[in-house]
Amino acid sequence: MDFEGDYQYVKRSANDAPYRGAEKTPDNPSRKAVLRVSNPLPVPSECNICGEAAVRIGTHGEVYGREYSDWPYVYLCECCGSYVGLHPFTAIPLGTLADRKTREARKSCKEPFERLHRSGVMSREQAYAWLAKAMGIPTGECHFGWFTAEQCTAAKALCIGRLSHKR
Repeated sequence: MDFEGDYQYVKRSANDAPYRGAEKTPDNPSRKAVLRVSNPLPVPSECNICGEAAVRIGTHGEVYGREYSDWPYVYLCECCGSYVGLHPFTAIPLGTLADRKTREARKSCKEPFERLHRSGVMSREQAYAWLAKAMGIPTGECHFGWFTAEQCTAAKALCIGRLSHKR
């Protein structure tokens, strides 16, 4: 996937520019925080789950019933309820929108991956490079928050297989 564009700001009107010193929001992100994100996804304009153009910025309160952090923002699909968090103090999504099935798949596949690199078999960077090659995707696209439920199932099986061969 090639992603192009300016990821610093959510689209705004030309007369509504953010200013220094203002409270940080997705509409007025921290420039330093934006620069820390090495491989940003674009702001979603439509839901990758249901295909509708009904994605907006929401809050943790809308999704979880309460705020959970200093950066309580999500992209939320008003049609199907899929959501994804934002990198702290930016408008950059942490991954792609996810429904319940995808969120559960992402959670379950991450643990075997963490065991793989924490076991000393390989570094975290090596583990991502290995997994990307095994899945046939570019290393820069090997992010659990970007995976579909099916990719998560494949990643989990690959990591478990690799762990069992190293015993």
